Parts: sequence; C-alpha cells; structure tokens
Amino acid sequence: MTVPYLCILVALVLVYLPRFLFVTPAMVQLGYDNAEPREQQKKLDGMARRALAAHQNGFETFAPFAAAVIMAQLADVDPSRITCWSVVFVASRVVFVAAYVLGFHPVRSLAFTAGMGAVGVLMVSAL
Repeated sequence: MTVPYLCILVALVLVYLPRFLFVTPAMVQLGYDNAEPREQQKKLDGMARRALAAHQNGFETFAPFAAAVIMAQLADVDPSRITCWSVVFVASRVVFVAAYVLGFHPVRSLAFTAGMGAVGVLMVSAL
C-alpha cells in the first residue's frame, strides 16, 4: 500500500505547487496584501491567474481521490489495481497542472477527465 499512500501525498503537494510557484510570487510583485489576499487574487492575469485556477481545482479533486484510495483499500481491492489507478491519477494531475498553467486547454481537459476516471475506477472497484 505504500505507493497509493505516496500518491495521496504527491497529489496534496500538487494542490499547492502552482500557488507557491506562480501565484504567491505574482502577488508579492503586486505588493502582497495580507489583509485582503482574495481581493488581490482577482487582479492576477495570465499564467498566475491560470495557476490560481489549477490550485483551486486541486482542492476539488484531492478529496475524492484520497477517499477513493481509502475506499478501495478498505474493500480489499487488489493492491496492484489500487497502485495502478493511483499512479494514473497523479500522472494526470501533473499533466493537468502544467497544461493549465501553460494555457493548453484541450490537454488540460483530457488530463482532468483521465484523473477523475481513475477516481471513478477506484470507487467502483470498492463496490
């Protein structure tokens, strides 16, 4: 079970990676407003704005993925199946974040679909 748990950790890191690499530096450049950071985020554009969207989407997909891994484990799904689909999810999130930040929208959509498909397979396998 080590690889799926590692994938949960990597997926969590991928939630915050675009924020730390692109959003925070852009906000600092604008003169970081710690009192109203969400208002300041509305002023972002280009790559920083897309990175913020990737960051926010990471929250939307992380919980279902973590739940799917745990569900599959508790249901005694074959560990190699859990590992395979966990890796598919993480790989799709790497592609998703990169595609979103760089503005490759069709690739982003395909990566999102692949990742959520992996979550679906894990959840259905647990049934």
